[in-house]
Amino acid sequence: MFFVKNEKGDYICARCGCGGKITKDHFIPKSCGMTVNEEGNYVGICEKCNREKGDDIVLPSWYSFLPRGQQEELRRYLRYARSYVLQKCKDEEVEKYLREMKRE
Repeated sequence: MFFVKNEKGDYICARCGCGGKITKDHFIPKSCGMTVNEEGNYVGICEKCNREKGDDIVLPSWYSFLPRGQQEELRRYLRYARSYVLQKCKDEEVEKYLREMKRE
């Protein structure tokens, strides 16, 4: 699980940095049809950002307040789920990102 805290130790949204109510977001949405309730698939974001993301698949960098190391862990998780995600992805940028991952 990836949750971000501010300097006071309060949880903040990994996307926008606000300190509102933080929810558990599925990095790879349940709608992808794979088992995605693994601990490495949760990111803490506010309700507004969670509604904005919906069932979309986003790049790890979308969570702009996550430290680089945690973004890298999400990238590895995305690589792990790559074939499932490519079947469900609707975003050209994410598709391109995943196809380039194969070449690494």
